[in-house]
Amino acid sequence: DAAAMHQLLKRASRERHVASTSANERSSRSHAVIQLALVGRCVIPGMQREVSGLLSFVDLAGSERLAHTSATGDRLKEAQHINRSLCALGDVIEAICRKGALSKGGTPSAASSVHVPFRNSRLTMLLRDSLGGDSKTLMFVNVSPFQVHACCIGLAKRHVVEGSDESR
Repeated sequence: DAAAMHQLLKRASRERHVASTSANERSSRSHAVIQLALVGRCVIPGMQREVSGLLSFVDLAGSERLAHTSATGDRLKEAQHINRSLCALGDVIEAICRKGALSKGGTPSAASSVHVPFRNSRLTMLLRDSLGGDSKTLMFVNVSPFQVHACCIGLAKRHVVEGSDESR
């Protein structure tokens, strides 16, 4: 229920590692991932239907340019781990996009040969079900304009399920 969820969020917030760096006074030193497994049931006399899904809320720690932060010791190790996992996430997203482009181009055999490196980090292994297949991903990004070199934004597409009201 909502009260239990609120308690879990408060506990997670208390346990999240935050520290001061030269770039940020209260810097997240870890990613936060909350996943809710949902099951919906519809019972009609003579028929029962069940659907399930996974809802993932992810707050990623920001990447840091190590040359600008002067990080040493534990802060340096944390920054390296954060940057490595963010790079692994970028590699996974890039591979999924490449696979999708090949399958839309009419070459399913080439698309099936694209390896998506989910196992390169704990973060991407955890988010595997939220990134691949029939999943839907919505991302909010807070980025410093000084960190953006090039950005290519794809077009949003509507997914219509056969037999739904929208397909008629």
